Amino acid sequence: MFIILIIVQRYTPSVQYICTQKKVSNINQIIRYKIIDSCLRRKGRKYNWKDLAEACADAFDENGIIAATPSRRTIMGDISRMRSGILGYEAPIIYKKAEDIYLYEDSNFSISGNTLTNGDLHELRSALTILKQFNGIQVEEIEQIVTKIEDTLLRKEKNEPDSVIRFDRTQNLKGLDFLPILHRHTLNKQVLRIQYQPFDKAVSTILISPYLLKEYNKRWYLIGYNHKKATIQNLALDRIIKVDTELIEKFTLVSYFDKEYYFRSIIGVSRNEEVGIQKIVIETTPLQANYIKTKPIHESQNLEEETPTKSVFSYKLIPNFELESQLLSYGEHIKILAPESLKFKMKARYRKMASGE
Repeated sequence: MFIILIIVQRYTPSVQYICTQKKVSNINQIIRYKIIDSCLRRKGRKYNWKDLAEACADAFDENGIIAATPSRRTIMGDISRMRSGILGYEAPIIYKKAEDIYLYEDSNFSISGNTLTNGDLHELRSALTILKQFNGIQVEEIEQIVTKIEDTLLRKEKNEPDSVIRFDRTQNLKGLDFLPILHRHTLNKQVLRIQYQPFDKAVSTILISPYLLKEYNKRWYLIGYNHKKATIQNLALDRIIKVDTELIEKFTLVSYFDKEYYFRSIIGVSRNEEVGIQKIVIETTPLQANYIKTKPIHESQNLEEETPTKSVFSYKLIPNFELESQLLSYGEHIKILAPESLKFKMKARYRKMASGE
């Protein structure tokens, strides 16, 4: 099983911490080695460390990997390891101080002997099949990455320059540079002091014990215990200004917070404990029902009624802004039947949208 996890870890960022970081190579490092190698082999183009860092950042973005632009220290460490032989090769990387560029002394050198093969792809798919048997391991993103790799290999075999598959991705997401440090301190259960500015409010300082990082609708959120307010709070990473980690405050883990329970009854990240779980009932057109059946709004979705003219779905949820936004996205194709409070709120939003206020 450890070998299987190594295979998946080697090529898949979404399972970087299935095994310990000390035992398993970081996927971002492997990608950086490949990109640096590709840059240094490129004819007619010269690279300093900043150029190499930007090339790596572009590669991360292209593959939908959440990572900050590598620092000078990171790139120099990569070059040192590539030269050293510990990776299975001794890259002949030299530095020309006069031009401030890095290049291969042997222009024919390449680390491409370690590239992914069809055999590797077969092992990766086998590993994925085994991982699916274990509860708690999310494999959807792994499947996407395997599909990307497979697409690349097949195009090389057929000498096809253009990909026939496109994945939805968002570029230049603000706040992602905080993700590595937030992740590390969440794993280590260390308190953080965060300068935070909501879109419509002034900057505030929040002392938080971080519990969880969650992605929703292409935004990342930190969920934790707010020491001053003595409550669970979610913070959007794109509204974080500064993170202070040099703290000696004691980490607080409240007994009533359960990661699975917290998100089980909501869509997104907003949870209003004062409202409680309610039965949400919507009526849809037959056509819209097909979309909702194949992509459920929530795991509690239940088909209550179906006729040639309508379908009725129910959900057990805590109403929140994210639910309202999703329901609004269906436009005139749905009706809110219950509860009355949500029905009234949605009517008010529709009127405001129609009036242009």
